[in-house]
Amino acid sequence: MTSVLIITAEQDSLAKEADLYAEKLQKAGIEVTYKKYKGTVHGFIHSGSLEKAESAWHFIRDTLKNKKYTLFK
Repeated sequence: MTSVLIITAEQDSLAKEADLYAEKLQKAGIEVTYKKYKGTVHGFIHSGSLEKAESAWHFIRDTLKNKKYTLFK
């Protein structure tokens, strides 16, 4: 089964589009892991709150490992 990971920043100018994209993928039967980080802006993973950035990086790592993507085999 195809899986998709989508992470957005709450105050990103494209957050609404990400919401709609995740919804469309789910309706198409694709497994979607979707997380929106509150109080963040575009690029928060590379700058801004270290705590939120680290949280996002750990979430990405854990999600990819748990989904058994070939990258981690």
